[in-house]
Amino acid sequence: MREVFLLSLLLWPFLLSAQTIEVRDSASHEPLIGAHIVADADHQWVTDALGKAQLNLSAGPLHCDVSFIGYKTRKITLQIHEGQTYVIWMQADDIMLNEAVITGSKYEISAAKSTVTIDVISPELIKRNNANSVDKVLQRMPGVDVIDNQPNIRGGSGFSYGAGSRVLVLLDDIPILQADAGYPNWNDLPIELTGQIEVLKGAASTYYGSSALNGVINLRTAYAGSKPETGYFVYSTLYSAAKNQRWWNKNIPMEFGYSLYHKARVNKTDLVFGAFAKHLRSYNKGTTEDYNRISGSINHHPNERLSFGFNFNVNLASSSKFFYWKSLDSLYVGAKGTESTSQGQRINIDPHLSYYDKKGNRHRLLSRFHYVDNHNNAGRSNQSKLGYLEYQLYHPMPFLRGNLTTGIVNIANSISAPLYGDTSFSTLNNAVYAQIDMTPRQRLKLSAGIRYENNNLYAPEYFNCHTDPFSGEMVCDTIPNGRKHEARPVLRAGMNYQTGKAGFLRASWGQGYRYPTVAEQFIRTTFGGILISPNVKLHSETGWSAEVAYRQGFKLRSYKGYVDGSLFWSAYQHMIEFNFIDLSTTGFQSVNVGNTNIKGVELIWAGEVASQNWKVSHLIGFNHINPRFAQFDTSAQTYTNPTTEGQRNAYNSSSKQNVLKYRFRTTVKYDVQLSYKKWSVGSSGNYYSYMQAIDAIFEDFVVPGLAKFRETHQKGVYIINVRAGFEISAKANMNLLVNNLLNTQYSMRPGLMEAPRNTSVRLQVKF
Repeated sequence: MREVFLLSLLLWPFLLSAQTIEVRDSASHEPLIGAHIVADADHQWVTDALGKAQLNLSAGPLHCDVSFIGYKTRKITLQIHEGQTYVIWMQADDIMLNEAVITGSKYEISAAKSTVTIDVISPELIKRNNANSVDKVLQRMPGVDVIDNQPNIRGGSGFSYGAGSRVLVLLDDIPILQADAGYPNWNDLPIELTGQIEVLKGAASTYYGSSALNGVINLRTAYAGSKPETGYFVYSTLYSAAKNQRWWNKNIPMEFGYSLYHKARVNKTDLVFGAFAKHLRSYNKGTTEDYNRISGSINHHPNERLSFGFNFNVNLASSSKFFYWKSLDSLYVGAKGTESTSQGQRINIDPHLSYYDKKGNRHRLLSRFHYVDNHNNAGRSNQSKLGYLEYQLYHPMPFLRGNLTTGIVNIANSISAPLYGDTSFSTLNNAVYAQIDMTPRQRLKLSAGIRYENNNLYAPEYFNCHTDPFSGEMVCDTIPNGRKHEARPVLRAGMNYQTGKAGFLRASWGQGYRYPTVAEQFIRTTFGGILISPNVKLHSETGWSAEVAYRQGFKLRSYKGYVDGSLFWSAYQHMIEFNFIDLSTTGFQSVNVGNTNIKGVELIWAGEVASQNWKVSHLIGFNHINPRFAQFDTSAQTYTNPTTEGQRNAYNSSSKQNVLKYRFRTTVKYDVQLSYKKWSVGSSGNYYSYMQAIDAIFEDFVVPGLAKFRETHQKGVYIINVRAGFEISAKANMNLLVNNLLNTQYSMRPGLMEAPRNTSVRLQVKF
């Protein structure tokens, strides 16, 4: 452990003058924001955004304690002199698996110190599972599911056919959802440049606005270190045939890809570049995916107070797929009329600037231009342009032993698409937010925040004009004056109390909301012969999430780890779901299904033990939820007569039990890794309970054989993956992975099969 670094000058002993203390991590040398320096009741300081605190004391000795959650407390004596700077090095406490996160507070703190649950996915977990996109590695995270590309945290979302998401996806703290449909394209996230992925569980609309109703996924890209680094990996995957379902003769379904990256610091400029390419011929017949992506960042630091630069990402892609299978005998072959193809380009450029003034304030400008151009078949093409601008201020408040983070956000979208009636739309979102984090006592952290959101949608005044099939007259949907407007505040509060050396009790409550997307309000198309209709009368969905949780770190000889347990409760008002309306004039439509609530429990156990030659690490998680409609009435007898909210909810569900659609009530996930010298072996696995409720129309009329398939798969599924690795040299390693070892047939989203057994080889080199 490093000792305190002191520089001393002899000046007049009674002169009142300014001194500076810097608090830094002893390993990374990064400043620790919010560290506490306590001398006595009248002399307490909190470090600012540069990890600094100004003392303004008379010359003489100062006895103080320096603390930061997740680090060992330092008891030190400083000899105070005028104009002096003291650097205090803090060492991470071995009893915790210490992780620094930014998503819950917009400045770095220890994950254990956060007032909300934030889990972290490391690059190591990505590498050893050969995860080539973010959604694949999210399947390893307890409490997180991805159903046909749509993220779901703790059961807050189900499946909404590619339109709308209650989980906000960020790339370097800025939303990356597609502007028109509000869902993520996982191929836009440069997984090869991942520094870490943070998953915030619960409502986060105070900081991030609409779509953060259920949580946040934030990919933070890596930065250049003191030494240049170049690396690449290549991988290849072969798919086996599922039982009695082989549709190919010679050309075995396969996937291969490669990535190259370079990171370097040239004088005062950081350069990061990456490239990734993927070629897939899927186990699902006719499903293909080809894309090429280049990403990177250029950041200049002319001095310690100022930095500026930009990130960029260019993705050129083409794909084909089907919506649901042909029959029980052809589960991996698409039904006629459900095929779709797409070619597109997606570009984002993100200029940014950070400045630390002499009073310890941090000023940030974040911006993004996001361009999407998708050329799809069957009149489903769409184009959108998004402009994002945020000013953010971090202001230390020593008198509260805390800080204020506040900001102003402006988001403007321009959307045009045949998919939405071959017309143009624009949206404008303005917001202001503020959050106070303070530590009134050394072990207690409190936070409170507010955001005011102002949403505007501009569209044609008359929309969806068509001939009424019964009257023969031309009818149109109407938007008065071509504008929809909504404004609302959202609040949150949280606390974290350190109960002992490594015990942390946290509680949080936060409001959330989600404004319906353009796709949900205006889409008009057909899919597999089923009409999907617009609903311009759709209302925003709102809600709140509450949580009480406890994290206990521990160390037993060379083993260190933690156990984290959470009780959570989410309630939604006017929840939006796609529902079947009728076969003739409407088909499926986004509607407000009323109020819902989700209660649940989550347990996570993570740890590692190591010696000179070997290391064992593990992550094990359990999640159980009870997702229910507020109104659920099974008395309706036919599709044409449900009249109440409860009857509609019941009759659109395949289950006569009150449970929200497209949720797994119980999931269990694990990942275990054993390394010995140059060898490693590991295993990961998931258990999904039976998905009790889906859209009834899919079982009854739409998807061939779906009812029988679900009837024979009611016990849930176990998916087991195994892997082995060898370190060829200090700079190269090779991994062999077998996923779905038991070749289990299963479906996350009804009508679409998941991968059968598949074998991958991955070579990674770093120099």
